[in-house]
Amino acid sequence: MKFNILMPAYNAANDIDKAIKSVLEQTFKNFCLIIVNDGSTDNTSEILNKFSNENRIKIISQSNTGIAGAYKKAFEYIDGDYVMFLDSDDALVSNALEEISEIIEQTQSDIVQFGISYFDENWSHKWDLIFPDKEITSNKKIMLDYFQGLNDGSNRPNLGIRAYKANLISNFIFPPIGSLGIDEILNLFAMTQCNKITFISKQFYLCQQRINSVSRIKPSQQKVSGILLSQKEMEKILIPQHSEFMDLLYIKFIKFYISHLNIIKKMPTYKTYQEDFERHISIVKNSSRIQLNMKLKLRISLLVNFPFLSTILSRN
Repeated sequence: MKFNILMPAYNAANDIDKAIKSVLEQTFKNFCLIIVNDGSTDNTSEILNKFSNENRIKIISQSNTGIAGAYKKAFEYIDGDYVMFLDSDDALVSNALEEISEIIEQTQSDIVQFGISYFDENWSHKWDLIFPDKEITSNKKIMLDYFQGLNDGSNRPNLGIRAYKANLISNFIFPPIGSLGIDEILNLFAMTQCNKITFISKQFYLCQQRINSVSRIKPSQQKVSGILLSQKEMEKILIPQHSEFMDLLYIKFIKFYISHLNIIKKMPTYKTYQEDFERHISIVKNSSRIQLNMKLKLRISLLVNFPFLSTILSRN
């Protein structure tokens, strides 16, 4: 069994050495770390040059395209049985690949999902996200479990917390919408084809949470627009063969729409998104499996019937 570990890198000089060494120090040795230097302007290239003679590392350099473009380039070099993702400022625990490979040998799972430990910028431990041990062997049950987890906060779309069978994602076509939401789009694509997933209640991924990370930057029209476009791509993935899960996807969209309404209202495409919002609501409210809590029901009702209240409703 061979793992491919994909690592996009942009101006990662401060942390990439630690990330690379966490892979090289794995107790399981059959892997290829594929690093895409995505137009870095700091000394990332100089650090990568130190590893140029390591036969388990492939380094590709290109002009800056964003994280989705870096993933797209890395996909061209996938030659292993399973694929994992590692950010250039994060790390893996030393026995991650060994334990994941053992689970794969035992279960023949399409996806293995594991926990994550969060750290601050100084690598001081903050908290852990742990998933209970379980195995799901039906695609419909996998999809239902995934969406329920996203909607109640017990799951995450992060690519880094899963090992994917290579043929599950290698034919993914990257949409021309930029990098925002690419984790959710790619992970949803994998879930629609997954017939067996195993969860491990161990934290193998070590994540640095930076104050200036993309996920913590105050939402802007550009960021919100990017996420709304990514939602369109997720619709395209579900509609052909998994349209029965649209209600679970739309409840997630509705929550995002309400919480970012002040920004969406100022966008040139506001009317289109308003129409989408109303369409999503019509599907969700007729769903027998979605039990909206009273607070969300009230916010949706007020927003639809009294649009002038949107400023109040969109406050967090």
